[in-house]
Amino acid sequence: MQNKGTLWIDVTMLVNWHGHLTGIQRVEYNLAKRYSELPNVKFCVFHKEQQKITEFDFKHIAYKVEMLQQQTAAPAAIPVMAQRPLYRRALSKMKRLAGSALSPETKAFLRGQIHRRTINEDTPITFKQNDTFLILSGDWSDETFANLIIRQRQQTHVKVVQIVYDMLPAVFPGYFVPGMADQFTTYMAHIFANCDGILAISESTKHDVEQFMQRNNIAPVDIAVFRLGDDFVKQTPAKPAIGVTKNNYILCVCTIEGRKNHMLLYYAAREAMLRGEDFPTVVLVGKKGWLANDFIYMVENDPVLSKKVIFTRPSDQELAWLYQNCLFTVFPSFYEGWGLMVAESLFYGKLCLSSGVSSMPEIGGKLVDYFSPNDPVQLLEKIQHYLKHPHDIAKKEEAVKKHYKAVTWDETFAQVRDFVANVQ
Repeated sequence: MQNKGTLWIDVTMLVNWHGHLTGIQRVEYNLAKRYSELPNVKFCVFHKEQQKITEFDFKHIAYKVEMLQQQTAAPAAIPVMAQRPLYRRALSKMKRLAGSALSPETKAFLRGQIHRRTINEDTPITFKQNDTFLILSGDWSDETFANLIIRQRQQTHVKVVQIVYDMLPAVFPGYFVPGMADQFTTYMAHIFANCDGILAISESTKHDVEQFMQRNNIAPVDIAVFRLGDDFVKQTPAKPAIGVTKNNYILCVCTIEGRKNHMLLYYAAREAMLRGEDFPTVVLVGKKGWLANDFIYMVENDPVLSKKVIFTRPSDQELAWLYQNCLFTVFPSFYEGWGLMVAESLFYGKLCLSSGVSSMPEIGGKLVDYFSPNDPVQLLEKIQHYLKHPHDIAKKEEAVKKHYKAVTWDETFAQVRDFVANVQ
């Protein structure tokens, strides 16, 4: 029997996010966008200082994201708009700058900017018994958010569903700065004990959730796995000015941090140098994250590899070119809730060499060539094999194009919608 009340969706992370969407934000946006087209769905944001949840109009998020994806001139005007204390004054200023009437989309964006400045004055929402609260992420920096949800659930019997992307801080706390693992563990223990349903993005994540609940003596609840969409936005490729040409580099796309295990690539390259063998140029795409300083320092100060490893933060169009023109991709991560780069590689029809742990084997099955994330020699030998046998790359790419079927975000949404609608 489907729920009859309002579905409230927490979009706090999306409201506060700046810049292009990365993995988790992309999932949140694609689900929220589709939910916004349904009746009896409302969106809300959490305010830690005021300890309240207030309603938020999703169209402001949609316009911001679409503007970023299109990379129009509009982002340059955001600071001007955001600095105006009142909508009328901001609108007047922008009209003078534009020299013409503004579009409805720009007006909506301006209203959203003003709404964000005054949102803390809004009245907290009140859940009702038949309502459902879908937590796309949640705030686990302290116990404020979890305690607020628990009180609401006890008082109103609102149903709570939590999406879980990974259990990394609980499984491998060493990949995070001190304190973060404890914060995450406390949040998940509280939320899981007060959930009516849990959605995991992979069987690997579901297994980690179940193990976590057993260790913490939490009563089991329904846990469903939904497959993330990988019908990525097709971009017009643009060659980046980083000194690479077609088929003269391998590509690794992920945040530069300890968990992603870029050091394995470094050790594989150093082993090739020790053997007197060549190693291809490596393009590392991603922002700097936690526990990356040692790796970056070693590369930048290596007399040989500093010339063969390129750090870059390309546009979406440049990233498309890098995927399309690389020899193949390498993803050495120790652990992923869902290996986005593996899915992207297959989407572009490329051979991917990936660590064969956590969720990665779920994505591409036999289409991906796996290695141990702890064995740089094994990785080196696989890289050298494909460099020496380009026909094997072609065979792998042909298999990917023939057998890999991308999952659409509409299919992903249907899985989430059906589970949430039937939570008891």
